[in-house]
Amino acid sequence: MNRLSYVLLLSVFNAASLMAQRPLNPRYLAEFPTAERILLDIRANDPQETAARQMGALFQMNRILGELSEGRDLRNQLTYDEQSLMTSYRLHRSEIQQSLADKTFRQCEDTSRTRSSGTNC
Repeated sequence: MNRLSYVLLLSVFNAASLMAQRPLNPRYLAEFPTAERILLDIRANDPQETAARQMGALFQMNRILGELSEGRDLRNQLTYDEQSLMTSYRLHRSEIQQSLADKTFRQCEDTSRTRSSGTNC
């Protein structure tokens, strides 16, 4: 398991256990979907389209949280719960990006092996 997956898994378990113990601060965060819920609900026929939609949704959720924080995000004054949710959205988006980059790199390697040397992907 790579380091990013480990950190992501740890943050999910931490967030889930905290949500079960106390109300979120601010309370409206309870209405926000988890990053996992977004990934499960947003699907398309094409894997790249799915990734693009999921990344877009995660990005927009971060923007919405930033707007609702009334500038506290810019002053580094988010509550713990706001910070945790925003971090989860960012980590999941980053994981999707890395997965796409890895897939593109593998496809490029496969293409260059089948063609003559000196081809650019």
